[in-house]
Amino acid sequence: MPLGCRSGAARGAAVVSAVVSAVVSATQRTDLSIPTVTAVMKRFKSIGIVRELTGRRRYRAFGYHSYLELLNEATTTPHSRG
Repeated sequence: MPLGCRSGAARGAAVVSAVVSAVVSATQRTDLSIPTVTAVMKRFKSIGIVRELTGRRRYRAFGYHSYLELLNEATTTPHSRG
């Protein structure tokens, strides 16, 4: 079933319900299979929603790309107190 359909979209939203999501923990949260979660993450990665963080083939973790950029910006941008 393509990710663009209603159940695919719901599946995708459930899989990446955290800023950083490991495939194994996403399967436990959603009761979806590892192949299903992996397929959703690969699709999200291909369209730029998430990025893979571990560099491994197994036990991978993915993070929301935009959130990670915001967090990096917040920790590297000096803030003035006034």
